[in-house]
Amino acid sequence: MSHPIIMFYLALFLVFFHVGVMSDDVADHTQSKSIVHIGAILDENSPEGAIAETCMSMAISDFYALYPHHWTRLVLQPTTANDLGSTAAAVVDLVKNVKVHAILGPQIPDAAPLVVEMGAKAHVPVISFFPTSPSLSPSKNPYFIRAAQDDSFQVKAIAATLQRFGWHEAVFVYQDTDFGNGMISSLVNALHEHDIRVTHMSAIPSSAGDFHISRELNMLMTKKNRVFVVHMTSSLGSRFFALADKAGMMSEGYAWLITASLSNSLKAMDSEIVDSMEGVLGIRSHVPESKHLKSFNIRWKRNLHLMNPNSSVTGHSIFGLWAYDTIWALAMAVERIGVTDFASLGSSRIGPRLVKEILKVKFKGLSGEFHLVNGQLKSSALEIFNVIGKGERVVGYWTPDKKISRKLYSSASNNDLKKIIWTGDSTLVPEGSAISKLRIGIPVKVGFKEFVDHKKKNVYTNEIACSGFSIDVFLAVLEVLDFKDISYEFFPFENEKGEMNGT
Repeated sequence: MSHPIIMFYLALFLVFFHVGVMSDDVADHTQSKSIVHIGAILDENSPEGAIAETCMSMAISDFYALYPHHWTRLVLQPTTANDLGSTAAAVVDLVKNVKVHAILGPQIPDAAPLVVEMGAKAHVPVISFFPTSPSLSPSKNPYFIRAAQDDSFQVKAIAATLQRFGWHEAVFVYQDTDFGNGMISSLVNALHEHDIRVTHMSAIPSSAGDFHISRELNMLMTKKNRVFVVHMTSSLGSRFFALADKAGMMSEGYAWLITASLSNSLKAMDSEIVDSMEGVLGIRSHVPESKHLKSFNIRWKRNLHLMNPNSSVTGHSIFGLWAYDTIWALAMAVERIGVTDFASLGSSRIGPRLVKEILKVKFKGLSGEFHLVNGQLKSSALEIFNVIGKGERVVGYWTPDKKISRKLYSSASNNDLKKIIWTGDSTLVPEGSAISKLRIGIPVKVGFKEFVDHKKKNVYTNEIACSGFSIDVFLAVLEVLDFKDISYEFFPFENEKGEMNGT
């Protein structure tokens, strides 16, 4: 996002904000409870937007059903925005007209810096549970709270996963926005620590059409590297993988690993798109099972179709769970402030106190422990999963202390994962490069079998088994030079008569 655009929208916002500031202290005494207006900036036409809105509405109902005697009441004001301009307009409306005391979102990652800037000017906290760039730091933006795991937390898990399969090189494919660019430095550094080199970076704009994406995929096919790390939002990622499948890049020999921003949205994506991603590995936040979560899942499906009868969504994502937990945290925070009439106080007086109280909140939510550390959700375990058919299967976990392990609660790391189905329905780990198999000719002669000898293992494939001093030397050299993972095959150097083909 360019700075001139941000400054333009900020200038407009300040004009609107100061025009309306004189009426900011007008009280509304008609309510028996102290009403606290909360704004939410979503793309309501997207699956993630529908999920978040449903989860937040359920959170408000559930919280006040459990705490009916609280003096305060959150009132959610969702508004839709799908680009920078509509997002800026939404903030102006929420702050000036609705007079919200907090803003949730925005859903569009690259609109987050603008919303945070506008929120800070109005002393309105901005709380995001959607993907945002790691460069947008709560420590540098006191009115910004990241109610989600920082994207940079996953880079060590990505590096450990690549290392687990012996891949020393990878291609990074990312969304060409602040959100995507913000991941480059932390990922490259993490890979470097594991002796993994990024051989190529492919930047794809959010607005890229099918032709642009297909052209980029064709270029990637010319590279020898077959290991790809993909960092995109679900809107771009779903189109990218559909086109990768058409290009033949979801076939055997390719290895794909998707970051949390796409992995966390997988359950909300079209099942046909997910099916085209079979064989992909993903990293995402781990959500511990609980009775509360099981009950919520049943009610959520019913509520989603009541609120959005035309929705094609079949499952929620962790963004929805974070949205639910964020509402609970806000409800607790506003009650702790102890103001019986929020409408009588402007955002400039409530904002700093609200931020302070939210940062103190700690409870066990749907997504696990809700605990903000340095302005963002405390990081926990990550799941490593494998896309199979139209679903997925968890094959292991990663934690900062135990690294990779099959079971989350095992006593130690074993650097092992469950069986994985790779692209092309293969169970063989991709080699990571397009280098052809090394073919080694074996002389066909009667004598000196102590140096080299061969026997046919399969008369149909002409596969042979070799032995002898020369073979032992060859294998020893591969071992010493750390070429033990190289792909090779022996073949008899013979003519159609089974005789030595030359000298």
